[in-house]
Amino acid sequence: MRHLSKEYDILATDRQELPRPVSGGPQFVRGNIEDRDFLQGLFAKYKIDAVLHLAAEKSLVVCENDPGAYRTNVLAALELYKLSRNNGAHFVFMSSDQVFDGKAGDYKEDSAPSPVNNYGKYKAEVERRLLGLDGVTICRTALVFDYRINPSSDNFDRDEVVNQSEFVDHVAARLSAGKTIKLPFDEIISPTYVGALYRQLRVVLQKRSLGILHCCGGEAISRYDFGLRIAGFLGLDASNIVSVTGKSYRPKNVSLNVSCSERLLGIKYPAVDEMLREMTEDEADNG
Repeated sequence: MRHLSKEYDILATDRQELPRPVSGGPQFVRGNIEDRDFLQGLFAKYKIDAVLHLAAEKSLVVCENDPGAYRTNVLAALELYKLSRNNGAHFVFMSSDQVFDGKAGDYKEDSAPSPVNNYGKYKAEVERRLLGLDGVTICRTALVFDYRINPSSDNFDRDEVVNQSEFVDHVAARLSAGKTIKLPFDEIISPTYVGALYRQLRVVLQKRSLGILHCCGGEAISRYDFGLRIAGFLGLDASNIVSVTGKSYRPKNVSLNVSCSERLLGIKYPAVDEMLREMTEDEADNG
């Protein structure tokens, strides 16, 4: 939001209040995307040119056990597309590497989805129902991460990462406190620094690229090895990182091939070390 507001008038929404005010240009309106009247009110009040649909119930555990997640992740997304289309807005749907079963890895944009968990099934269903429609870009991403120098979360009491967006913070908090953290050696991903994702989405908005794109980091790595890299960049003792087997509801190798998307967007996707370097530099600047 902060970066895009330099070029666009940004209207952001969430069902919760933001944990801290957004400085600069973005406007924020609290509301729930499952509320059709709320969404209609936004389109009626504002001239919306593009929609970045980033909202979802992202917990794999919740998606497996709460039928309400279908309403959030599928029905609300399709309703938001319908409103976007009726109002002439470009619709960008954020999908996930979880649409794949993880048996092969290096999945391309046109690889057939084969999800093994409900979260992936929901994303794959929205992809299927949107693909080929007017004014749609589908952007698959993977483990989007950020970092705060002094992170805090109730999740950090656990020795396994609960919230994937807290991955770096969780590793940093546990290692800084001299506590162990368990990370799977057999789950291969294409982790994505939020700054890299911003640059990719910026080009999507500029070019109005259509179809399916992979918007993620440019390197495949296991969650365990990613933890080791994080420890190295933050100057933390990696000896408390414990290698474990991944959960049964997570696909094993969902690495994303990015060569086609790089070519379409005209940008080089960053490797892990490059993203971690940018992450630490950004946090130092923000601090």
